[in-house]
Amino acid sequence: MTYDGVHPNRAGEVHMADRFIAELLAAGLCAPAGGTGDPSVTIPAVGSTLAGSTQTFGWSNNSTSVIDWFLEVGTAANSSAYFGGRLAASLRSFQVNGLPTDGSQVIARLSWKIPSGMWFGKNFTFASPVNGSCGSGFTLPNDQWRLISLPCKPPGGQTTVSAIFGDDISGAYDSSWKMFGYDPQLATNGDYADMTVNGVMEIGKSYWIKQVTGSSVTLDMPSGSVPWPLTVSAGQQGCQGDLGCISLELENRGSTPTFNMLGNPFPGFSALNNWRVRSTQPSSPTNCSLTPGCTLTEANASDLMFNKVFTFDGTSYVEASSGEYIPSWNGYWTVALTQAGSAGASVLYGK
Repeated sequence: MTYDGVHPNRAGEVHMADRFIAELLAAGLCAPAGGTGDPSVTIPAVGSTLAGSTQTFGWSNNSTSVIDWFLEVGTAANSSAYFGGRLAASLRSFQVNGLPTDGSQVIARLSWKIPSGMWFGKNFTFASPVNGSCGSGFTLPNDQWRLISLPCKPPGGQTTVSAIFGDDISGAYDSSWKMFGYDPQLATNGDYADMTVNGVMEIGKSYWIKQVTGSSVTLDMPSGSVPWPLTVSAGQQGCQGDLGCISLELENRGSTPTFNMLGNPFPGFSALNNWRVRSTQPSSPTNCSLTPGCTLTEANASDLMFNKVFTFDGTSYVEASSGEYIPSWNGYWTVALTQAGSAGASVLYGK
């Protein structure tokens, strides 16, 4: 992050600004960027799916005085895998080529320099489009558990564990690989159940899977699989998706808080900001049975669904909350709260 081994280049300046800006602002040692708000990416809509392998990113300075821009587009914050470069202060858009088309996450970081010389920056997250109806497969490492869900609907007659994954993993089930589902109605507080080769995999459910073949394998959907059909039209019942939503009922044990092991039903990232909880009966303090539905925060306050979900990264659980995303093929844990059963609570996943 230097240009001569000593002095910081633009990346070094941004790195230092990101590290210390919060402390400097809190101590009153520097002023905010100024203007009516921070610059922000406005095209495409934050959280939306990109147009294709080529996308024009547009932004507004929001009345902030900017003397330099730097745009990075990549797979993570501060990644320039697809583009990274300094742009003239007069520019308000830039076209980036070579973007992925596999449903993966794309992060655009817009950094700006104000007249005092300070750099500021913000990250904006998008999903890449899916080239092919079900996108890319899922890499399952050797001898590691993963929590997965199906991104597409398999063709009729191919809905069992063996029909979907039997051709992806060498060796026999039980000895070379294994899958477990979760049934909230088993035992006292729910329990795992062996899927067996004949177990039927369902939309919106997630499953633990592990293989010990000695190397990583790629799981994919059978030929003829298609995206799960949307069940709620855009704007209806609180659906926040531009194209529509998939609605899935939360399982419950009456008034007892109940774990649910659910999954992203789309062949691309699912933004938690596009999720809503809808009930068939009135809830309080927010009535989630009305058309707008409830955000996760409102659903939590109304004792319908916990406002955080937990994915698994191969080592530990990772908390995801409002503003974050569940990748394709990934499952998650959440909790149906005490009123979920009586109110008839469902989750609407926006697309």
